[in-house]
Amino acid sequence: MDDIQKLRSVGINVTTMQKGDFYPREQVEEAFLILVPGVDAQIAAYERGERGDPMSFACQKVITAIEHARKELGLPGLVLRAPGKGIKVLTDAEAVPYLNAQANAGLRKHKNKAAQLFTHVDATQLTEKDKKQLEADQRRHAFIAAAVQGSRTQALKMQRKGLQLPDYTDS
Repeated sequence: MDDIQKLRSVGINVTTMQKGDFYPREQVEEAFLILVPGVDAQIAAYERGERGDPMSFACQKVITAIEHARKELGLPGLVLRAPGKGIKVLTDAEAVPYLNAQANAGLRKHKNKAAQLFTHVDATQLTEKDKKQLEADQRRHAFIAAAVQGSRTQALKMQRKGLQLPDYTDS
């Protein structure tokens, strides 16, 4: 049974989903149990204290399956969020601040992790091959960070002057 049928069997119909829909935690966990082979063994290991709780990944796994299924069917994308109690299909008004915050968080994470390439790795502990890889990674991520910062600065200047930012469409 494919993921689309598995999701449908627990009442998550990827073809009829609409913005504003909500799927409670119990329904998401039921879908997770059907989607992930061998999860029963993982749960048993968790209950014995041998590993972390596999159910902590339930919402993300189900979101990934929904997104993949919708893409496979050629359906428009939906913004899905797991606010802790299940999965919410965000409305357009909810999606804008959520996606903006996620994009900004990604940029902050890149900036911090790129800086750590320079400050948290002791190159003297690396092989020659690893040193070359570190240097290449440092250069690449420094360039990306500089581009992000320069673009952000330019965008703020343009907005302050009342100018329109360039239109971005992913073609």
